[in-house]
Amino acid sequence: MGPCNKEHCEYTKFRFEKWEDCAEKRAVVDKYSRELLSFLEYLETQLAHKIRRGKARVSAEIPDIEIPPQNKEQIDELKGRIHGIVKEAEELAEKGRIAESEKRMGQAEPLNYKIRELSGEKYMMMTRTEFVCDVCGVLVTLNENDPKANVENHEHARGKQHQGWAKIRETISILREKSLSSGPPPSSTSSLPPKETPASDELPTLKSAGVASLYHTT
Repeated sequence: MGPCNKEHCEYTKFRFEKWEDCAEKRAVVDKYSRELLSFLEYLETQLAHKIRRGKARVSAEIPDIEIPPQNKEQIDELKGRIHGIVKEAEELAEKGRIAESEKRMGQAEPLNYKIRELSGEKYMMMTRTEFVCDVCGVLVTLNENDPKANVENHEHARGKQHQGWAKIRETISILREKSLSSGPPPSSTSSLPPKETPASDELPTLKSAGVASLYHTT
């Protein structure tokens, strides 16, 4: 995601947190909560698309096993069609046409099923060693000799990328719940706590402090 492009000021954040609870403060928090939810839902949509593409690629990869000769040519043709679909879906996604991209990716599912069908029972019964994580979209290779190995306890789940996406999903759930349960704020009037003289004469606005509180709490 890269570095945060928001302005951060610890003094302004401190003043915002000391501001007594009132309708105006809640309105600021609600505004930035909605903006944060919208941004995180956009990221979640992009990740979901990446996961679908990854799963399509993994499904299209046929292991080096004995395949009935009469089926091999048809399987190769189906694999070529799947790779073409994935490429077109990626191009649509890059242009921002997410709905069309998702629809195009869906056309690969029956082709993958046909490949598994043509590959015979041996392929259907074999143990898969590569999976796409449903949380972060990372391609995970499992140790096929370890019966306890799974995507959830794989070492990647302790990494920053996986934990970051887990936190994003948790935050989305919390913000959605708040959005559904929050009613109109009670009417009240208040003012900021007495202003202290900071080291610098230039301070971000109160709303900037709201951003800091919502995005980076300590």
